[in-house]
Amino acid sequence: MTAELHRKTYAEVHIPNLKFNIDSLRSVVASDFFCPMVKSNAYGHGDYEVVKALIEKGVTIVGVALVEEALRLRGYGFSDLNILVFGSFKAPAVAAMVQHNITPVISQWCELEKFTKNNTHQYPVHIKFNTGMNRFGFMLSEALALSQYFKKQSALKLCGVATHFANGEDFGQPKGFSQKQMEKFLSLKKLFPEVTFHSMNSPALFASLDKAASQENMGVRPGLSVYGSYPSVSDAQTDLSAQVPLKPVMTLKSEVVAFHSLKAGDRVSYGGTWKADGPSVIGTIPIGYTDGYSRQFSNCGVVLYRGQLVPVVGKVCMDYIMVNLTSALGDKEGALGEEVILFGQGLSVENLSGRADQIPYELMTTMGRRVPRKYIHNECPRDKEEST
Repeated sequence: MTAELHRKTYAEVHIPNLKFNIDSLRSVVASDFFCPMVKSNAYGHGDYEVVKALIEKGVTIVGVALVEEALRLRGYGFSDLNILVFGSFKAPAVAAMVQHNITPVISQWCELEKFTKNNTHQYPVHIKFNTGMNRFGFMLSEALALSQYFKKQSALKLCGVATHFANGEDFGQPKGFSQKQMEKFLSLKKLFPEVTFHSMNSPALFASLDKAASQENMGVRPGLSVYGSYPSVSDAQTDLSAQVPLKPVMTLKSEVVAFHSLKAGDRVSYGGTWKADGPSVIGTIPIGYTDGYSRQFSNCGVVLYRGQLVPVVGKVCMDYIMVNLTSALGDKEGALGEEVILFGQGLSVENLSGRADQIPYELMTTMGRRVPRKYIHNECPRDKEEST
């Protein structure tokens, strides 16, 4: 963020916190395969700055969802980075991937054949199996044919085998769905020996913390946790933050740009869905649903103001939200330009998203282009104190 902001609504992205999270996650990963997910513009944090930081931490492989995302990373100059694309591939995409040395995670025979035809040497690929997600992946019944296929041809080199948990939160539970998926996935190892197997997303990784052996040396593809947010875990026995400390990487900030003094019975925003039950002070914040602050937060969201949580009142507008500052102000007056935190340090993204039946992924990834990212590269004194 370099230009002067006339609307003081922006996201601070704390690179030292990102690096802290990488170290913290690595400390509980059994496998050498550690592939942070940087799809959707690094979960809204900015893929260039995030990937640059990951490389500085020694990360050699990242995952994206689209070929376009991988090509953008190559365009930044990340020429030595191994980039896995988890998606579907048409013929033009195959040619572009081969040209830029991008690794596909292949899920269909037609894709496999396209990559075979475009190569005359051992081009690295991964394959994905459907063990219950029913989105992408070869069926288990195709495993033997795939094993024989890779033995007979020389155009492709199989480097990895993947699957995707549909409910990683229950990983490790004897009768959980993830356990059923894992059993199916492990049955493939005899057909693909000496190949990296990877399946662990953030929920599965955290669900395995009390059951370290159940990771089965599986490769890890963390997403949400890289950015400092804890996944929900079905049967967590201990405090997740005590086992794997994480720091929020993004803090979404804005300011109060208007105050209104209301009397009992006055209403706020479109449709008048909120009514003051007594004298109230309402503040206006310049962020709205076009910026990714969903209308679902109407009358149920909160922001942090003067160290207190204050409620969002009335319908969230396209460009603005209104908050009830009455209790936070008490008998004092508010000042234009006072900072508010919409999520991040002091108000977790899990806390906010849970108030409106959302998930942290949505809040991070749907933040609009009108919200600039300001990158913080040096630890502030408070961060240093918290990490000691």
